[in-house]
Amino acid sequence: MEKQQPLQYLKVYTHNVARVLKPSQDGELAHAIHETLHYSLDGNEDDYLISRSQLAASSCAPSSSASAGKSSSDTFASQGQNGKLESDSEEVVHPGFVATNDPDRPYASYMWNEKSSLLTLPHPSTIDKPLLSDPCTASDNEADLRDAFDVTTKFFYFSDAKVDGNSQESYYPAEWIDEALGCLATATGLKTADTFIIAFPKLKLDCPHASDEQIYKKATKVADVWKRISTDKRILSLGLSDVSQRSLRAFVSQLDCPSLPPEEAELGTNEPIEIPSSPSKVSLGPDRLDERTELIRVYGPGPCRRPRLCTINLREQNCDDNSLGGRSVSKTSANASSCWDRGLAEYCKEENVLLVAHNDQKDILPERCLPTLLGEFEGRIPHAMSSNKRLEPVWLLKYTVLIRDRGVLADKGFVLFCKTVEA
Repeated sequence: MEKQQPLQYLKVYTHNVARVLKPSQDGELAHAIHETLHYSLDGNEDDYLISRSQLAASSCAPSSSASAGKSSSDTFASQGQNGKLESDSEEVVHPGFVATNDPDRPYASYMWNEKSSLLTLPHPSTIDKPLLSDPCTASDNEADLRDAFDVTTKFFYFSDAKVDGNSQESYYPAEWIDEALGCLATATGLKTADTFIIAFPKLKLDCPHASDEQIYKKATKVADVWKRISTDKRILSLGLSDVSQRSLRAFVSQLDCPSLPPEEAELGTNEPIEIPSSPSKVSLGPDRLDERTELIRVYGPGPCRRPRLCTINLREQNCDDNSLGGRSVSKTSANASSCWDRGLAEYCKEENVLLVAHNDQKDILPERCLPTLLGEFEGRIPHAMSSNKRLEPVWLLKYTVLIRDRGVLADKGFVLFCKTVEA
């Protein structure tokens, strides 16, 4: 048996997790990855078999008997020469599943890129796109279709990159964001994001004890990424997650953008502060196109783009439940004055930056998760990594799609990219 080339990179597309998942001690992301591994590698008939009518409805390809492919190098088992199914069968093998030569799990879903040693789970062709009602329809109404949805994305830089092999200097590649936006289109069929939020967990931009020098160095790295993606027309508005007032001020000072007039309302010391529970709470629908046009002019693609919003996690900071869910947070509320930085809210108001609450875990992917999850599927993962290697998360894209006029959650998922490092 020919030895398989070991993987160096792993990309995981979770399926739609819009429905509430079972509680997990490691959080929603770990549970979503776990479900995806089961779907991709278990070889259940309910997953790899599909009726002809369903296949025809989900693809513009002509309906015909599918078969198991022998290789998975950027291909899938829809029409092959081996293992041909009966022509009158009601069910065929779902495109994106390939033969495994294992009778206990005859098919698995993955894509292998031999050139880059990248393993993708599952094969992208298996990902449902519920937002695209008819994949065979011409894209004449693509703009109307896109305007029906509000797309919020959040990108996590789990890792950075070295300037060169001998340097200790690191940076955050903007190319990773470009790749993530391509993955968004693969996962949802939507090519643009209304809101794109960037998080830098390693930088700890919300640390209250950092020195001015540390804050400035960190803000410089953030600004470098920001400037490189500011002209990307796929992003309507940009934001940052989990930053302190000092970090945000240092960051804005490096953008060299003209100042905007602050909001007219002054914040009194005891005045309640509205913190929406999600970016979609403050998005503008088709009935407010004039305002949306103005937002695009100020915050949209261009060489100098200002931050549209800043997100903070009140729950992780032990704020009481009454301070969540878009309700007012006042200085007199229980724990409110000590659980978050009121100065940040005041500065955001000065700079016309929306302050929005989020509920992501502080550690969205605990270190133990990947080894534990992959250990459960040992022996089933194609192109398994070398024994002296381990997987390290590089970046994560979280996306949420709402039906704009109804506020209904239509799609939600994650894309995780990992690399192998020395164990």
